[in-house]
Order: sequence, then structure tokens, then C-alpha cells
Amino acid sequence: MKLTVSGRTYDVQVTGSTIIVEGHPFQVRVQGESPTLVVYINERPYQVELPASLRSPYRVMVNGLPYDVAAEQAPAAPRAPVAHAPGARPSGAVPGSVLAPVSGTITAIKAQPGQAVEAGAVLLVLEAMKMENEIKAPRKGLVKEVLVARGSKVTEGQALAILE
Repeated sequence: MKLTVSGRTYDVQVTGSTIIVEGHPFQVRVQGESPTLVVYINERPYQVELPASLRSPYRVMVNGLPYDVAAEQAPAAPRAPVAHAPGARPSGAVPGSVLAPVSGTITAIKAQPGQAVEAGAVLLVLEAMKMENEIKAPRKGLVKEVLVARGSKVTEGQALAILE
């Protein structure tokens, strides 16, 4: 994809947890919950604030500095490679992501795409170290997508669902 950042255009490719910018590879991992994330690029942390919508063009704050961004195609959040159960999707943080607080196994899916939820509603159940953890909606919204299936093995910080 072509990505223009503050007036300069770059050729960008995303492959798993590697982002290649103008032929230079960078290892990327994301922690936190949108809209405020910590993005590690080659293990160097950057505080990133995303807008409510990533419709091009948009403004991103990185370590408190504004960057105007335009993409020829919608950007995909970096996704770390992880082993998944059938039907599960890779991790990644996009606006509205509900993230796993710990690594474990999804034992129940309580919310479905299209379902309206209140803040605190249980979306999923995650078993970690023999304890069941209810994964709750951080805010009122609409479940846009459930990214895991019952039986999925997930890692800390992995996106489990997306709320609109």
C-alpha cells in the first residue's frame, strides 16, 4: 500500500508482525486498547493515539506529536503470529478492540456480531491458570466482530472482539 505521512509518501507492506517501509523491515508489536496503544517498533516503544475512524485521511498522535496520514487502501493493524484454534483469527489491535488481559483459552462466547452491549456486559470467557475470567465490554456499543472461537488459545494483548 502507499501511505502518505505528513506529506511524504512511502511504499508499505505488512507481513505478520513485520512491516516493510521502502524495503526496510521493522518488527512491530502492539499493546493496549484503542484509541491509546503502545506500539513497539524493533522493541522501541511509541505511545500512539488513534482517531475514532481510520478512514483516510486521518491524524495520529505519536509520542504527543501529530502526524497526518493518508492511505491508498485501509491500513491493517500489525498482527503478531500466534497458534489458533480452527476459526480463530490472528491478534491485532484496531480501533474498538477488546484485548485479552492474559494468555489463556476461550471457553465461551457470550456476544455475537451485531449485538448491542452495555458497558460491563460479558463478551467472552477466558480461562487462564484454572480460573475463568469474564471479558467485559469496556463501553456501550455494538459488537462489530468476534475474532476468536471457543477453544482458541490466545495471548496477552491479543484482540478478541471489536466494538463499534
